[in-house]
Parts: sequence; C-alpha cells; structure tokens
Amino acid sequence: MINCRSGNADTSRQTVSIATVLLLLFFFQASPGFGQSPSSEKTQIEFVQKKYESVREGYIDLRWNAIEGATQYEVVENDGLVVFRGAFPQAMISGLANGKYSYQVKALNSEGELIAQSNQPALVTVEHWPLWQAIGLFSIGLIVFLAIIFVIIQGALATRESRSESVTDQKEIAE
Repeated sequence: MINCRSGNADTSRQTVSIATVLLLLFFFQASPGFGQSPSSEKTQIEFVQKKYESVREGYIDLRWNAIEGATQYEVVENDGLVVFRGAFPQAMISGLANGKYSYQVKALNSEGELIAQSNQPALVTVEHWPLWQAIGLFSIGLIVFLAIIFVIIQGALATRESRSESVTDQKEIAE
C-alpha cells in the first residue's frame, strides 16, 4: 500500500516486498528439487570393460551400467555411425575388420532425449588370426573329417560282406 505524506509516496515497503518475492522465486527456480539433479549434470555411463586388446574373432560384447529412465541405448562408433540401438545395456558388435575402434554409448528416454552418455570410450583393437594359421587348422579339420567318413564307409562295407556270407551259410545249411 502506498502512503502519501506531503505529496511524497512511501514506496520503500513495496519495493522490499517485490524484491523479496523475486529473490525467492529465483532461488526456488534455480535450485534443484528433492531427488533431482541440475539438468547440466547428466548421469555418466561406464563400460564394464573399457579396453579390448587383440580381439581375434572380429566381434565384441559391450556392456555398461543401466541408467534409470532409459528406454533406449545407442552405441556410436568413432566416425559417428550408430552401430547398435536397443533397450538393454549391452551390445554385440560383429563383422569388425582389422583395426582400432572407439565406441561411445548414449542413453535416451522415451521422448528420445539424451539423459546420459559415456564419458570414456570403449577402445577395441582387432587383430584376426593369421591366414596361415587359419588354413592350417582348416586342413587338420578336413583330414579328421575325411578319416571319419572313411571309417564309416569301411564299417558299412564290412557289415554288408558279413551279412552276405551269413545268408550264403544259411542257404547251405537249409539244403
């Protein structure tokens, strides 16, 4: 309320009240509520294993901590390509050629908004088995396979010969 004395308006109380209200509104707007964190601080995603050295098979299984409220995770390769999109905190990435790879993961909520991301990438080094070793092991497998086929054929032929001999013997006995 404005009180006038000799033509001068007394606005000091009103000014203090407005300033107090504005200060309180600013304080309650700027500070996080109970159980909330400021929007600038996103939860960090940590990979279970951050470094994969000498991956021989060309595939990896990435795992990370689950984030509350996340409905979708995206794994992004170092060149920005999204190589996995799914609901669970793990990804199987295959078909990797020799080389070095770096992966980041992002957690998205149901509206597709980013709620968390990894602060450190998972580093992968793929070094496939040498060709000479792969061909050598394939050759050994081929030899074992052919030996098994040979034994099966020999067993089948031996059984056939013994059956024909027993039929001949039974005919002689019957006569």
